[in-house]
Amino acid sequence: MERLYKGFEIIKNHFHTSNQQRQKIFRDSFFCISLDKIMPKPIAWIGVNLSSNGESPLRVSINYHNNTATISEQMTYLNTKYEYLYNSNQLGHHHGYLLKPLMEMMSEMLPPPDNNQKPRILDIGCGNGSLSNFLAQQGYEVVGVEESESGVKLANQNFPNCRFIQGSIYDLPYSELGDNFDIVIAVEVIEHLFSPKELVRNAKKCLKPNGGLILTTPYHGYLKNLVMAATGKMDNHFTVLWDGGHIKFFSVPTMTALLKSENYTNIKFKFAGRFPYLWKTMLCSSTIVQ
Repeated sequence: MERLYKGFEIIKNHFHTSNQQRQKIFRDSFFCISLDKIMPKPIAWIGVNLSSNGESPLRVSINYHNNTATISEQMTYLNTKYEYLYNSNQLGHHHGYLLKPLMEMMSEMLPPPDNNQKPRILDIGCGNGSLSNFLAQQGYEVVGVEESESGVKLANQNFPNCRFIQGSIYDLPYSELGDNFDIVIAVEVIEHLFSPKELVRNAKKCLKPNGGLILTTPYHGYLKNLVMAATGKMDNHFTVLWDGGHIKFFSVPTMTALLKSENYTNIKFKFAGRFPYLWKTMLCSSTIVQ
């Protein structure tokens, strides 16, 4: 990303305009980057195509457009076009084997909730809000963040005991969330992200000192991968035919390395579903270094 910003710095002085809009973006078909902090003067729309063959430096080609639009308008278009749709307010099938170890892990990190003080939980990627609601029923104060408009709508309609905010994992609404959560959770979320490090990095900004992060994601390990290969299950498990599906596949070592890279400590694992070493999911708890 630093290399990309340096590239933008080289070209920024070539695109000045008198248009009064302060925020414009570079964008490709996958993401939008605000240039408000690096563009000293307003610019018009610039389409950006990014490419790399994995060996040569990132190449940036620029196309200038006179028509302008706000960031919110463009993000609304992209989010609507590629939205992960929700049409039910029920818990997912994976919650059947996740809830027990998740509650155990939370109780190991925090004292049990009581009427005088409810621990604050931030549920990132809360989907339809059903898990947030379950946690609220256990006595926690829960705030959920979800990018999908349909998910947030279902959550607000069905679970008034929680607060739900529409927002992106890559650009959390910190002004609304604050930084005083006891635990941040992201349940079966990180495997869907192009940039999983952004999740663990941004979670830190929402935690109290010595707060904790709990991530769950499908388990992968040598034996499980070997069994899937031997039984012809690899194509089904790593399917490319699920739009919005899994694109990152974690093992205990890779999850540990990710968390350590962002200075998390006290990293612990639990496992759920199926048989030992063929587990469906792993749960990982960690705390931030103060």
